[in-house]
Amino acid sequence: MNPPRFLFKFTKEAAEFNAKILTDNNFDLDKIIRQQHPSQISYSSEFKSSFQLQEQELLHSHPLWSHLKDILDNGASFPLN
Repeated sequence: MNPPRFLFKFTKEAAEFNAKILTDNNFDLDKIIRQQHPSQISYSSEFKSSFQLQEQELLHSHPLWSHLKDILDNGASFPLN
């Protein structure tokens, strides 16, 4: 798996870095994603085990990761009347 070109940090520097990637590619996000295959931002990268996803920088530090991991591992319920 290749590391993504984007920086996943909440800093001004990361925002400027990511904006430059978008600008340099004429804001063609599809092109950028395809150039980075395989990486955790590749199309269908979400279809991996929670263990594999947890190892990736993009998700393991997300504040809601434990909740998402539980849904991936055990499913979600949507109670309806």
